[in-house]
Amino acid sequence: MREGGEPVGDGGVRLLRALKTHADLRLPGYTIGLTAHENLAALYGADFNESMWMILRYDPSTDAWIERIANHITHILGAHESLNSEYDFDLGIVTALHAIEVESVLALAANWETKTIAGDDAIYHVGSFSGPNGKMKVAATASHEMGMSAAGIVSMKLIDQFRPRYLAMTGIAAGVVGSFGDILIADQSWDYGSGKTITKKDTTTIFSPAPSAILVDPGLKYRLSWFVSRRRALEKIRASWTGRDVPSSLAAHLGPIASGASVVQSQPLVRQIESHNRKVIGVEMETYGVFLAARLCRKPRPVAMSFKSVADFADLSKSDKYQDYAAFTSANFLYEFALDSLLASTPQ
Repeated sequence: MREGGEPVGDGGVRLLRALKTHADLRLPGYTIGLTAHENLAALYGADFNESMWMILRYDPSTDAWIERIANHITHILGAHESLNSEYDFDLGIVTALHAIEVESVLALAANWETKTIAGDDAIYHVGSFSGPNGKMKVAATASHEMGMSAAGIVSMKLIDQFRPRYLAMTGIAAGVVGSFGDILIADQSWDYGSGKTITKKDTTTIFSPAPSAILVDPGLKYRLSWFVSRRRALEKIRASWTGRDVPSSLAAHLGPIASGASVVQSQPLVRQIESHNRKVIGVEMETYGVFLAARLCRKPRPVAMSFKSVADFADLSKSDKYQDYAAFTSANFLYEFALDSLLASTPQ
């Protein structure tokens, strides 16, 4: 009915027919017709049924029609919840940097394609890891800057857009153990800056830490321990490196990784972090943010993991010399572990 005009019995049906004939218009996902006239419901019921729409008789003397609409809406919401409970991708990969770190991921054999999403400035890459046991759908992206907050945000965006079963972070870190290029596998992570700073009357400043560590999934930790113990992947990764000379062997270390707000180039700070957890194996800026995103995102939540390789030792001799090698070993360790252990637990 036009404004000021008389009601037209088939106005609603004509509108729906017009919408269906315009390919450039987006049809409503669900349509419920409502009429107070029994003859109109009978006359145009076929039009609604043909398109799987619903038409109801409005009767002011009863609430039955309201209950039918409520039940229909409940069914629609339930169907959406069921659809949203499924994973779309097998693996999501996040790095802190485009240069070196995400470049090392994109060097992995996956037939990568660049993907952009309307309203999102992030650049995503989608592909698949293929092995003897099948394929894994993979999505990767890099944060716009270093740090826990940025890593947490980009992880949330990747989870929301691609719904991965597993979420992994790769890249470089400062080692507390190991040699250049060694892979540091986080079995837990915490924000080492969490706590309270107290200044005494004599101006002495004391930091009282209050770490809240996030542990990796126990089943994942078991698979990682078994995978590392076999060493075949580590030997393969070391042998495939074609860059400058690096240590003659490659190792992987499983243990706590501490995340903080700044690049560490201070051994006294490393010793302080070690006082929070004497078994700490590395210090970096993002893992805790990734773990937190995986823990707090909407369901289904991914299983999070972090593989950072040693690029320096957080001391005054810190340099960029081994960054490319560390990024290489980190990305390739994820690749080998995904094909060996994650693929076996991923529905095909």
